[in-house]
Amino acid sequence: MNNRYLPSITLANDVLQEIITATELEMELKKHLINTIGKVIKKLQKSRWKCYSLQ
Repeated sequence: MNNRYLPSITLANDVLQEIITATELEMELKKHLINTIGKVIKKLQKSRWKCYSLQ
């Protein structure tokens, strides 16, 4: 392989690695949001049950 292509391959690899890292971070954020939303829904369901049981 000609050395003149190495800088562009390295740059492309760096860009691809940044995309992969950003995707992984986005997936972790989505997991966290889904978990948080699930907890909020459970709390709302419990509070609604308490309201109904008081009536």
